[in-house]
Amino acid sequence: MEKKIEKQNQSAKKVYRPTTDIYTNEDGFILYLDVPGCDQDDVNINVENNILNIKAEPKNEAESKTDLIYQEFELGTYERTFTLPRKTDVNKIEASMKDGTLKVVLPFSEEVKPKKIEIKKS
Repeated sequence: MEKKIEKQNQSAKKVYRPTTDIYTNEDGFILYLDVPGCDQDDVNINVENNILNIKAEPKNEAESKTDLIYQEFELGTYERTFTLPRKTDVNKIEASMKDGTLKVVLPFSEEVKPKKIEIKKS
């Protein structure tokens, strides 16, 4: 009976809000999100109406090969949504993964970057 209860808990996946660090520089924003257990194929990033949605769901390969008898490490779906400032160039967003950390680069559009205007002699 105990095994049945654990299998029921195993199938109920939770949704987690990944921890996130956000940096800015003169070129834009950089987001770092922790999504342990995920690789790049497990992550979906979408932008619609200046809303950035990041969703990741790790595959638990051990589940398919063995019967679970005890579990402390919880896997679930990671999801996070951000409202982007209008100055973000959504066509140039880039993302990469390394060691369970997702890096998303959100560049500013060209028209909002600071620009020094040279004064010509007349």
